[in-house]
Amino acid sequence: MTTDPTRTGLAGGAGNVTISEQNQWIDVNDHATIDSGRNVVFVVKHGGLCVRNASAIEANDGSGTINTKKVDDGAHQGDDVRISGTVVGKPFFPSCLVLPSVTAGPT
Repeated sequence: MTTDPTRTGLAGGAGNVTISEQNQWIDVNDHATIDSGRNVVFVVKHGGLCVRNASAIEANDGSGTINTKKVDDGAHQGDDVRISGTVVGKPFFPSCLVLPSVTAGPT
């Protein structure tokens, strides 16, 4: 996923990439790349963020921000990922080997 004009070939200003989820974890996995020409914003209510398996998050070629302020259960990364940008909010914790089970609400 990208808004980086050098990758898309589109003219004009680049936009932010915002990814949101509720009651689940966002799992960036299997060589996936989230590449924003500006900033990357994650919003996860009642869940967390896991970046693993040679995946990457890049904000403005490393000059942008990766915002994790609204990731309820924290941001986690495997040891083989690339985080390029200034992390604003919750820091990335090492390891996300097992994603926790998340229910959709009270039972």
